[in-house]
Amino acid sequence: MKILVILMCICQAKIAPMHICLDPGHGGEDKGATARKHQEKTVTLAIARYLDQELKLRGYQTSMTRSTDTHKELWERTAFANAIKADLFISIHANIAAQSHAAGIETYVLRHNSLEINQKLGAKPLVVAKEPEDIHHILQDVRLDGTAHASHLCACALQHHLSHSAQKNRGVKTGLFHVLLDTHMPSVLVETGFLSNTQDAHYLLAAKSQKEIAIAMANAIDDYSQGIPHTCSLQE
Repeated sequence: MKILVILMCICQAKIAPMHICLDPGHGGEDKGATARKHQEKTVTLAIARYLDQELKLRGYQTSMTRSTDTHKELWERTAFANAIKADLFISIHANIAAQSHAAGIETYVLRHNSLEINQKLGAKPLVVAKEPEDIHHILQDVRLDGTAHASHLCACALQHHLSHSAQKNRGVKTGLFHVLLDTHMPSVLVETGFLSNTQDAHYLLAAKSQKEIAIAMANAIDDYSQGIPHTCSLQE
């Protein structure tokens, strides 16, 4: 009888929805990429708002590092995501290039190289932990090991769904971004297109396209949360 009661309680227990932290890049006095008077901060916030709405409709719990045109330091964004104990962190950006022909969507995960990461943090390469600072960086390296695979899976899902749009598929890449380095959960950074490219800019600035991007990202998050795999190679 006790076993039956326990099983009934387990079956009736509600599973907490995945908590997703959305990070619209830039904001306030930080305009981000700017081309033809089009500002990255405006595009990223619009997409994030549509994605926030779409994810809530699908039953996810969501939080945004900014929901208005306000400036947030990079450390504030990661500290916020860590404080709310988000399950997934998605930073949304728009690109720019000196060459106007550069175009397309690309998704980034952290370049997981201990030497490069320690240099980024301003720390010496670690061999043996002797000081508290050394232990901190070793623990951070262990944490990054634990989230790298999940970040890769999410990035592949995002790129798979986003590449079905009218934009060029630039693939999944690695990079040393602060918002990927200092978050304690699987984290990705999505470059939704190039404002310096006429076709991409036209696409990114249209509300219909922003909603399309948000729905594609929500579909990718569904796949990620349900363990539906999408394979992709990492580009340096």
